Amino acid sequence: MHRFMNICYHLKLPHSVLLDGDNNRGVHPIVLQLIEDSRNEFTKKISVFDHDIEDFLGIDSAGQKHRKPQHMMLRFQQNAISEERLNALIEKVHDLIELPVRDEDEATE
Repeated sequence: MHRFMNICYHLKLPHSVLLDGDNNRGVHPIVLQLIEDSRNEFTKKISVFDHDIEDFLGIDSAGQKHRKPQHMMLRFQQNAISEERLNALIEKVHDLIELPVRDEDEATE
């Protein structure tokens, strides 16, 4: 993540960061500090899920990290993510990129 932040800095691209918190275990405190230390004038916000995005969305883990994106899409297609949790994620992303929060009718369309 810190490498992408550095690229964004050199390209003068505004960016925000959203990452799993892994319950602040293992190397996570070191990783988070590295991300904080990589903050630059183009970094808007940094946000951390307490555990991970799957926990935030109320779905099971993919089991293998490289399968995480496709697993989340599968669970989305299976309607395994509640509307409430999906809207909470949308709101979080809108906040990170500084877009106004949509009303509920727009969020579910």
